[in-house]
Amino acid sequence: MRETLAGWGREMAIEPAQLLVSELVTNAVVHGGHGVVIVRVSVDEPWLRIEVSDANAREYPRLKVPHDNGARGLHIVDAVASAWGCSPVGGRKTVWCEVPLVAGSRTTG
Repeated sequence: MRETLAGWGREMAIEPAQLLVSELVTNAVVHGGHGVVIVRVSVDEPWLRIEVSDANAREYPRLKVPHDNGARGLHIVDAVASAWGCSPVGGRKTVWCEVPLVAGSRTTG
């Protein structure tokens, strides 16, 4: 991903994007059931959008109270991303988040 973002001229998004992909893929592997995990990264000015989908369309992520054994991943996503959410897509679940590409950009709503 580092090379892709650098090739797009989005070097400032590399570190937060790597952290977010790591957390979302980990959640998909642990909670997503068996099957393929799909990662998609795209630019939709002024946002970098990250989507991770898994085969478990029945269980949606939610912020839980962190504890010694986990439940920190979505708190990290919530702190780093400007916005995040979850959508059912074709019998799968897609968790998405957005990172601003312009300093000071925030999702409103």
